This record gives sequence, structure tokens and C-alpha cells, in this order.
Amino acid sequence: MMTKEEVKNRAAGIRLLALDADGTCLTSDKRCTDRTIRVVNQLAERGCLIVPASGRGYAGLLENVFPFSGVRYVISSDGALVTECATGRHLWDEKIPCKTAARLAKEMLLEDTCIYYHREAGENTYFRACKSEETYRKIFSGSIYRGSFDDVLTEGLDQVILRDGMDISKMGLWFSRPDGFAYYEPIIAREFPELNYFRGDVNALEFTSCRTSKGEALKALASQLGIDRSQVCAIGDNGNDISMLEFAGLGVAMENAIESAKEKADFIIGSNDEEGVAEFLETYLYI
Repeated sequence: MMTKEEVKNRAAGIRLLALDADGTCLTSDKRCTDRTIRVVNQLAERGCLIVPASGRGYAGLLENVFPFSGVRYVISSDGALVTECATGRHLWDEKIPCKTAARLAKEMLLEDTCIYYHREAGENTYFRACKSEETYRKIFSGSIYRGSFDDVLTEGLDQVILRDGMDISKMGLWFSRPDGFAYYEPIIAREFPELNYFRGDVNALEFTSCRTSKGEALKALASQLGIDRSQVCAIGDNGNDISMLEFAGLGVAMENAIESAKEKADFIIGSNDEEGVAEFLETYLYI
């Protein structure tokens, strides 16, 4: 872990700032505070390249999640895509092959799980499947992700994926069993070596192609822009952020981050509900 003085020295050379959304820039009620918006925009005006790096799909990300001005590049779907905002061109595109996604959906859609996937097709498309409404409500009880069961498939998600014939940017597994991580992670590691997996919530695993992650996408973007990793700062809180915290010359974890993310970070800052990002940027980068 870096000292405050070491962080100040490293921060002086930062040219690119990669920011996670949920649990990082966003409060628990999914707001980006005015203070955070102001500080990030001021950094951008000073020449720092601001790169949102989210598990969410690209469509609507800047309008509804990251209300920052002057964003030129976005990492979405946990590193499946890097999009140039002005043109919509993908500078990085590593999706889960259609057949692999269908097999995962078929094998993991069980009595106590919910499967979802993101597909980037002009507009982001998001599908969910669960065996029963009872299981769905059990998994999402009190969750902001609950939504309406009317739009949830109860079977045949694998056939939907195969029929569409499109590769998938990201998939996820919600589970209700208390030992879900211990149970499902070995299965995924053994049966799906073509996938990366990481903990996305207290009862969720997320999957991308094994060829990518937020860290790999950030590395690819920095390389294309001629920015050394020592000039990159990344801030995050969850399992899908660990790879970019490891890649960045200055990896910063939130106080509310999972322990494995904190262990990989160079520095720990205040929580998302304490405007930790804004406080850190004002103290170490906005100087």
C-alpha cells in the first residue's frame, strides 16, 4: 500500500483516469453527486483523459450513468468493448462466442438461479431467464435489479442465443444458495475455460471472454493512445475492477470495496456514499 506522499508523487504524472460506476462514482442509490461531476469535469478541462469503465452496456451509459462532459472513450460490459464516442467505432471488441454463451445459459439455468446477458447491437439489449417467478423474487427481493417478471424467460435462453447468432458481450449468474461462490466457481473454472469470471455482487458471478477484462481493455486503449501504465489511474470497488487496478500505475479502491479489490489496490479512499472519488481527486489529482 502506498503512503499519501507516494500517491501524490504518482498522481502528478497521471494522464488517464478510468472510473467504475456502481459502488464507485455512484452512491448506493445510483446517483453521481454534483461534487463528483464537477471535479471530474474540471480534471477533463485540465487535459486528463476521463474513461468510464463499467460493467454496464454502452447504450445510455453517458446519458444516464456518467454525466461527465468531454468523454472520448468508454469501456463497457466489463471490458468486452472500448468505444470511441464520437464515431461509435470499437477500438477493442472481445465477446463471448455465441455457442459458448448458449452452453453456459443451458447449464447454469437451474431451479435456484437467474441468468442474464448483454448484447451490443446498436442499442444495448438485456435478457434475463429464471425457472420460476418464485425463484426470481427470492433472488431479487428488495434489489434495484428486480424489474418485472413479465419480461423474464423461463426456459430456452440457449435457443434464443443460438437463434440470434450473435456473440455476447457479457453474461451473469444470480444465485440464491448461500454457498454459491464456493459451488459455482469450480464448475465454471472446470467446464468453461474460455470464460473469465468474477464476483459481481454478494450473490452474483459475471462472465466475459477469457481474452478480455476491464484491465485488458484499459491496457489496449492506453497502448493505442501512447499512454504508459504509470500514467494511468483506475478507481473501482468490485471483482470486475481488480484487473484494471492491477494494470494501472495507481490503482485505487473504495472503502466499500470487496476485500480482494482492496488487496490489489495501491491506495484506499472513502466510500461511494462519502464522495470518496471526489475527495480523492480534489486531494491528489486536482492540484
